Amino acid sequence: MRNTFILLALIVLVVPASAQFRERTLQVGDEVPINSFTDIESKADAKTSEPTDFRALNKLGVETGLNEGNYQKAKSYFERAIEANPGCFTCRYNLGRSYVRLAKFTDAIEVFEELVEENPEFVDGIASIGEVYSLAERHEVSTRYYERALEIDPNDAITLNNYANSLDRLGELDKALELFRKAIKLRPNMVEAHCSMGVTLYKLGKKSAALKSLERAHKLDPEDAETLNNLGVVVDDMGKKKKAFRYYKEAVRLKPSFASAIYNLGLMHIERGERKEAQEQLMALEKLDDLLASELRKHLWSKWVLDANEVGRKDSD
Repeated sequence: MRNTFILLALIVLVVPASAQFRERTLQVGDEVPINSFTDIESKADAKTSEPTDFRALNKLGVETGLNEGNYQKAKSYFERAIEANPGCFTCRYNLGRSYVRLAKFTDAIEVFEELVEENPEFVDGIASIGEVYSLAERHEVSTRYYERALEIDPNDAITLNNYANSLDRLGELDKALELFRKAIKLRPNMVEAHCSMGVTLYKLGKKSAALKSLERAHKLDPEDAETLNNLGVVVDDMGKKKKAFRYYKEAVRLKPSFASAIYNLGLMHIERGERKEAQEQLMALEKLDDLLASELRKHLWSKWVLDANEVGRKDSD
């Protein structure tokens, strides 16, 4: 009975958390040539030594977001670029993408809707609205925007991947699988598509095909924690416990805040009788996800408290 419960937990709680949406990237637009930095510096604010030209500010925002991962700071650059040139379409798009990264979904949608109103054929804007609704788990809405974007550009691999993910969440697994395959045909090295297709194949009961797809994703990016966690789920279900343990452990090492992987690793420690290690995973999980922490706590309790009670009853007999 316990194995059935764990399997359900893996499907319901872990797999959705590991879905691989592919985010659109920031855009430089009218990029300032590399050899013109002297000109940029000449336009800098004397107090900050930072450029005031909107193109340079936009470029700084892109570099700050992509290279440093600091989207709060990137947002401030885009805001200054827009202040310098309110008509900068790319700057406004990048501001919207920064809002997405900062989980300010309402602000992001407002920006993208304004851009699409100005240019109804702006695929990146339409698809970005779909991404926001996907991230908010509003997949019945996100699919409408993905469909609209694909009407304009049927060969947009990123949108195909994200549309397929939303269809997967809505239970349309066969259609999702078809779109993943199309995305991979267009962009064979897209890690997210291989990983997500593996999840869909697993849900369809095609474990060997799922494993092959996930192994391809892992080969493309050996340090992708979501892929490692999903590999653990599949091989765990195939009875390869030692291998699953290694995958979960590596996923947690690479991404210490990955709640689903921590939960799975904790379960493995419980199965292996490693109480101290399981408790360490529970302590980490309590800071990240109350629901998963509660589930792991139940397993810990049933493994050691109930077992201890059973031993006590036998001793008294």
